[in-house]
Amino acid sequence: MVRDRCIVRTATAQDAADLASIRINSWRAAYRGLVDQQFLDDLDFETNRQKFRDALKMPNDSDRADLICMYEGRGIAWGSWAACQDDDVDRCDVAEIRTLYVEPLFFGQGIGRLLMSELISEIRLKKTYSSVILWVLEGNERAIRFYRRYGFMADAVKKAFPLSTDVQRYENRYRLSI
Repeated sequence: MVRDRCIVRTATAQDAADLASIRINSWRAAYRGLVDQQFLDDLDFETNRQKFRDALKMPNDSDRADLICMYEGRGIAWGSWAACQDDDVDRCDVAEIRTLYVEPLFFGQGIGRLLMSELISEIRLKKTYSSVILWVLEGNERAIRFYRRYGFMADAVKKAFPLSTDVQRYENRYRLSI
C-alpha cells in the first residue's frame, strides 16, 4: 500500500517544484467544473515554484507549518496549517488548515488521511488550540465528504472565493473541536 511507504516531513525550499506540481494538478482535478477552466489551464508551474521557494526560505514561526508527503523520492501531497486569521475567531484558540492537496494519481489511497492526521497532531501538540477550521469551495463534494468523515462540521460562515472569474463562487468554513 502506497500510504504505508510514505514519509511526511516538513517542507523546505528544495520541495518547491513538488509543491507547485501538487497544487496545480490537484486544483485542476478538484476544481474542474467549479472554477473557470481558463483559470485552471493558466496555472503556471514556474510562477508557483518560485512562490513556494521564496515562502519556504522564510523562517517558520511556531504557529505554522508546511508538510510534504514523500513517496519514492517525490512529493505527492502537501498540507499546511497556521494560526487562524479570520476576524471572528480568537487567533490564539483556533488553528486553520490552509492547504491539503494530493496528487490526483494518489486520490483514494489514504494519503489525505495520513497528511490530515499529521497536521492535526502538530496542532494538538501546541496545546493552545481548541479547534481547527478550514475553508471548502461550495460544490467540492469530494473534499466535503472527506472533511465530514474526519469530523469537521460546517459552521455557517461563508465567504466569496477570491479566484472566481465568471460566476461568483463561495467557500464554507468547517470546524473541528480538538
